[in-house]
Amino acid sequence: MAAAVLCVLCARPQGATASTTYSITENLSYFGWLDQYSLANATYGNVGGQACVPTASTNAMTYLQNLAPGYFGSNLTGTTYADWMAADATLVSPSYMDTSSVNGTFYNHIPYAMNKYMVADKGFSSVQFSGMFPDSYWDSYPYNKPGYVTSGTPTSAFLLSSLGSNQAVVFSILYNPSGGHELLAGGLNWIDANDDGIIQEAENATLSFVDPLDPSATYPGGDPGGAAKFTQGHIWNSGNLSGGALLINYSQYAGSLPYSGNYSATGITTIDTAFAMAVPEPLTWLLLALGLAVVFSPRWRPASPGGCGGTMARLFRRQ
Repeated sequence: MAAAVLCVLCARPQGATASTTYSITENLSYFGWLDQYSLANATYGNVGGQACVPTASTNAMTYLQNLAPGYFGSNLTGTTYADWMAADATLVSPSYMDTSSVNGTFYNHIPYAMNKYMVADKGFSSVQFSGMFPDSYWDSYPYNKPGYVTSGTPTSAFLLSSLGSNQAVVFSILYNPSGGHELLAGGLNWIDANDDGIIQEAENATLSFVDPLDPSATYPGGDPGGAAKFTQGHIWNSGNLSGGALLINYSQYAGSLPYSGNYSATGITTIDTAFAMAVPEPLTWLLLALGLAVVFSPRWRPASPGGCGGTMARLFRRQ
């Protein structure tokens, strides 16, 4: 599998509380490193400054494509940076995420757009989705909440489960007092010192992610040069309480392209949504590949003709 997962229950001396260590890191080499500012020109409607959601989603699909090449081939995002830009431009368009250079992306467009792109358009019907969104993000036209989206802000259990099973997880952060950003999770490291299932601020847990503002490990000439980069943020439950929203703080790249290395603290932000995409297990890939081979065989013919039948919040990059 692509993710290294360690979950060890460590016994302490009698009378002391046990602790649990969680260490999950997905395969960094699988992630796309498309920068959202690659779309900051007239060709793409100068949407780059607000393109964090479709760009993080494109990098997530590149991860899935590399995780399951036997199933996807190169049909999700292609194999070149230009291909990634084309996939991103599709997600930006009105019939998918409808990302605006002024207002960003509606939260409730994310599940719809990813299902349309991966399942309806590309035919990868074995991809499974899950998510956690507050109900207030679904009270307006045009997309209702899918059954696989759970009400509420994301929990540590959701992140641990999704990342631990090699899923691609995009999540949004809400700035204080307004605005937001989309990131692509890649790992979670946490020592639950008192084994209570709550991430206390003092436990210094870190969430790793590919940030579409700073996704690349190299920037020759100021442009993304290759290999994805993980950024880490300090994560904890608000109020250190069960049911408290997850908070995160990290140093965010504050510029655009060409890259200049200018960072500033985000301050304490809330993780307000998460959307996960899972691929079938390897045996399923093989069966699907065999099925496709039969369907496209020159000797294969079908037996008979047939077919198969409130407030809408937006994500802003920053104020």
